[in-house]
Amino acid sequence: MNQSASAWQKAFLILAFLFGLAVLCLFVSDGQIKPDAQNAYYIGEQHPGYTWGFQRYGCLLALSVLLALAAAYLALGKGRSQGLLILPLLTLFLGLLFSRGLYYLSMLGFYMGKADVWAIFRLHEGGLSMSGALLGALMGLMLVYQKRKDTRLLHAAAVALAVFVLLARLAEHAAGTGYGFDVEFSGWFAILDLYGNLLRVWLIEALCALVILVYLLMRNKKCPQAQDTQVTVFFFLYGTTQVLMESLRTDRHMIWGFVKVQQIIAMLFAAGSLTLLVKRSGKPKRMLAALAVSSLVAALAFGLEKALDRLDVATALLYGLYTVLLAQYMAFAAWLVHKPGVR
Repeated sequence: MNQSASAWQKAFLILAFLFGLAVLCLFVSDGQIKPDAQNAYYIGEQHPGYTWGFQRYGCLLALSVLLALAAAYLALGKGRSQGLLILPLLTLFLGLLFSRGLYYLSMLGFYMGKADVWAIFRLHEGGLSMSGALLGALMGLMLVYQKRKDTRLLHAAAVALAVFVLLARLAEHAAGTGYGFDVEFSGWFAILDLYGNLLRVWLIEALCALVILVYLLMRNKKCPQAQDTQVTVFFFLYGTTQVLMESLRTDRHMIWGFVKVQQIIAMLFAAGSLTLLVKRSGKPKRMLAALAVSSLVAALAFGLEKALDRLDVATALLYGLYTVLLAQYMAFAAWLVHKPGVR
């Protein structure tokens, strides 16, 4: 009887996971709300209906999820944990829920003023957030980890998150997000636009994710006893690099005036992760130092954003300062975390 119930449970989890992938493939068409849908809401017309068919962007995201799970399975290595079918299901559905929910909240003024409450369920109109997807996946991981204290799961999850970000960023070529300001060059890092070339930010973000992935794999090989911090390290590195990446974007994805919602979240990812890493030392002064420096970096980044928006200063110079600032922040984090007493 128990074996039969277990088999039915596994079948249900697999079917539910496949259903989640189907939702991505059939309904997720863009990273932000489509212009025709947004215009229809503004002028009070009937919102565009859904036309059945596979969505290129959604299919690429579904493939990203599958390959990320494959990477996690390989990262677990010998003696892989059993009975973890619930983890992919939780991370997929919570990731999608948080991704859509955070996007909806970032445009709450529009949705509450021009649309209706049911707009949050109209995935075919476009609108997702990477920050929300990562938060949802993290919540699913923590729910499972609380019951199954296996640090290998944390390493495998960190690898999966890095792989997903890498592939999902590459998928943005099929969406309406991921481009930056005008550039004078052409090639891999430029997108041909009607009036010139735009910086291909999603490719730079994918390369950042690749570097993070390689670092996580090297770190695990060099220091396997630190597997329990792999997810935290991922969020610190992702958050720090994404602060700059969000600044480079000009796609107006999740933006309030000139304040970019995901840039703020990225800084919170970095600051929170560094604080958690330093907390292991059990020394309050180090935590205070981490919080103080993180606050200073956030303030300086805000100042650079204002300078980019208002000052007549060479953009290359300001972004050079931006890069140095965040590189120094990572260097400080490495120094603080690797002091005696912190693993």
